[in-house]
Amino acid sequence: MIQRETLNQEFCKAWDLRLEIIKNKALWQLAEEYGAEFLDLLRAFRAIRPGFAFGNFVYGLMVVVKD
Repeated sequence: MIQRETLNQEFCKAWDLRLEIIKNKALWQLAEEYGAEFLDLLRAFRAIRPGFAFGNFVYGLMVVVKD
């Protein structure tokens, strides 16, 4: 038996929280200390959330049960 589910709406809620977190200036200061890759990741957060909301990205779950 295989069950699949797309969890984009639920995952968008998690991204909303991340977008709130990245408003913290201390996080950006920490990111500067850790380097360009961390800064790039934080900058990408704003683009990732709409990707899930509009279906450009899919976050799913697949469960396979062997009988």
